[in-house]
Amino acid sequence: MSRNPHYIKMINSNKWKLLRAKKLQSNPVCEMCEANNRSTLATEVHHTVPVESVSHELGMRQLMFDYNNLESLCPVSYTHLRA
Repeated sequence: MSRNPHYIKMINSNKWKLLRAKKLQSNPVCEMCEANNRSTLATEVHHTVPVESVSHELGMRQLMFDYNNLESLCPVSYTHLRA
């Protein structure tokens, strides 16, 4: 888990929780599995461009809440990305 206070505040915000829920509702199937002709329920939301790839709060905020920067993933795909 990140130690960046800006990231921690954003990931725990209601705004993020609502956006995450919206993404899973509109894309309930793992996008990585789907690309490989599999259908797996998505339970995780991943930022395609990592929020912490920028050092300033404004840039982090833009990446965190950009719906187009999100990817719905199953736990297995999510774990592989984080490894």
